[in-house]
Amino acid sequence: MYDYLTLPKLSKMFNCMEYPSPSKVWRTLNAKENEIMQRMMKDKNSVLGKAVREGRKAHKTLEDNSAKDEYQQAILDVFNLSLIHICAADE
Repeated sequence: MYDYLTLPKLSKMFNCMEYPSPSKVWRTLNAKENEIMQRMMKDKNSVLGKAVREGRKAHKTLEDNSAKDEYQQAILDVFNLSLIHICAADE
């Protein structure tokens, strides 16, 4: 099957720098906005914090290509199924 590639790895293979990393986006915030974002990231009940944590888990699952639970297995299944559809459409 296909390997999951991070943005830096993809950038070396393809021209995909039009998609900035989240850290680059966050650097554009002013001091007040940055303070709000940092507070939301530390708050365990914050929707933003939860989304970022789940996103990190998903990326880690894809990078390691291994699942420790049903949630991680679902991430791998959806990734692989999506690739099958993309590859089939390219043929």
